[in-house]
Amino acid sequence: MTKIAFFDIDGTMVDVPNDLMHPTPETKRVIQEFQRQGNLIVVATARTRIPESVHSIAFDGYICADGHYIEMNNEVLVNNIFTKQQIID
Repeated sequence: MTKIAFFDIDGTMVDVPNDLMHPTPETKRVIQEFQRQGNLIVVATARTRIPESVHSIAFDGYICADGHYIEMNNEVLVNNIFTKQQIID
């Protein structure tokens, strides 16, 4: 049976106030081992962009902007992010 785990960024994999700018090697190792066992790993964050420091982990999916952008296996399923022009108008 395939399992799925969701990972937050701020305060979990990255903790800027505490100078943790990248996921630790142990965090990456454990996440990748879970994935190697046939499970899915997905970022779930309020952020609209994934920081470069997290791109070193090949996540299966991303839930961003509190669910307004969802991508799974490189396929965009939901994209309700405001454009710059929509914000200006």
